[in-house]
Amino acid sequence: MTERQYRILAGCSFLLAFVPAFNYVMTHFFVTGGFFLDSARVAWLLGHSTSWPLADVPMMFWQGPYNNVHIVPFFLFTSALFQALTRLFGDLHDTVYFALFNGVASGLIAWALFSMLAGGVYRLTRTYFIAALILGVVAVHNGAVLLMCSRPHYEIGIVALMVLFFKLFIDGRSIAALVSLTGALLLQEWVGFQMFLLLAPLVVIMALHRGDDAFKRRAMVLALFSFGCLVYAMLATGYHLLAFAGVREWRNLYQGDPAWAHLTDAFIRERLVFYYQFRACLWAPAGMILVYAAARRDMVQLCGLLAFLPWALLTMAAVNTDIGIMHAYFAAPAVFVIVWPIVANALNRELALKDVSGWFAGWGFPALVILASLVTWSGMDGHSLDPQPWRNFGFGWYGNVDRNITGVKAFMNANSELSYFADDPSASLDNENFTVDHWLLGKYWELQKPDFPYAELKDYDTLVMLPAYLYQKKEILKVINGLQLHFVCRVDDTDFLAYSRRRDLKHCTPIQSAPRVPLAPTR
Repeated sequence: MTERQYRILAGCSFLLAFVPAFNYVMTHFFVTGGFFLDSARVAWLLGHSTSWPLADVPMMFWQGPYNNVHIVPFFLFTSALFQALTRLFGDLHDTVYFALFNGVASGLIAWALFSMLAGGVYRLTRTYFIAALILGVVAVHNGAVLLMCSRPHYEIGIVALMVLFFKLFIDGRSIAALVSLTGALLLQEWVGFQMFLLLAPLVVIMALHRGDDAFKRRAMVLALFSFGCLVYAMLATGYHLLAFAGVREWRNLYQGDPAWAHLTDAFIRERLVFYYQFRACLWAPAGMILVYAAARRDMVQLCGLLAFLPWALLTMAAVNTDIGIMHAYFAAPAVFVIVWPIVANALNRELALKDVSGWFAGWGFPALVILASLVTWSGMDGHSLDPQPWRNFGFGWYGNVDRNITGVKAFMNANSELSYFADDPSASLDNENFTVDHWLLGKYWELQKPDFPYAELKDYDTLVMLPAYLYQKKEILKVINGLQLHFVCRVDDTDFLAYSRRRDLKHCTPIQSAPRVPLAPTR
């Protein structure tokens, strides 16, 4: 295997992970329909955060900066890049930029994992390198990642920068590793605590291991990184709690009020049963790592798992259901746990902490862990918003981008006199025309209540929506029928429909008029 061939395979690992991740987010926004509160909000923040504190997306129904939720200085850098790209290449929609962010993050994970699998074995066969390529790419699509797919989020970037940090540290590139680590810290305040819990035990392991002066210097560098993570996490968390609504968020999402009063026997039993039935893709790989590390007395493998144990326990105990069941992007730290065996083997090999020269230790065990997370995915049984995310890894979005964005805007401009509101996919694509008063879920947060107040909507005459959108389908049907929005037309040159009491809508072709309209695409 020549160096050129190695670089080609490394590039392939990046592309083979980039393409599915990019396609999924594009499909999410332009085919199946984006969630405004999560994915579209993040897309806006990635490209439009130009001041501090971070201004939240204008359509958000609660007031205040995004710093009330998290401290994310990283958005200032991504927004600067977004503004530069738009000046150089013209209009770049923030949802497309967000898809690029997800694709690059996934590609970096695959590239780093491939490099760590192939490191130190430069003279091995081409078959081994191809196997490393496949394993690195499959690892990026492990069970926790598939769980995250349903609501694309920027937290995949945290995982990417953490994995990249270890790859760069293993290569001896301390400055580049520090840059990557800093990026991970700036993406969320809690990352510092998790990195400290991960790095501090590694420093202890290295301190107990005899090595030359170069080895001791690397241990010292890692100790400084560990200390810096803890200091930043404490400062950022304190800043969040004191200056913004961090205390309220903590109480509402985690501890409850009264504090931890929800942790009854019945609550704990219900959570444990749920994880046993529907989150095997998370606990099965963790259990395998625990057994393997104990059997081999591999402390490096073990510390990667134990470092995330406090997060897992805290998450499972959270009063908020989505957090408590690690729904969607709340499972992001578990992605790192599942790929940790690859990182741990690279650390063991490079620092000579443990013999991992055998085929099973080198790549067989990491492959089993990743395979376990995929095989057990079938147990989701509907407890994910997207039970088959791989269906959206293709190019089904192609051709939908410009026509849907420009078509919705043209419809809004041509019918400016309408009293309209929109579902999440429509709001996600047009931040200019839609405000909180036009966003159905934003204005009526309690939409799912059975006594939904139709009287408060009596002045609205039109709903713009994407018919393929499945989230809150029943509630939207209830609104359509409750307000008697029985005239239906397709917004010209788009996949969107308009349900209205008016029949004089411009840029909209009538397709059906009936008391009850099925929410299904009509071509």
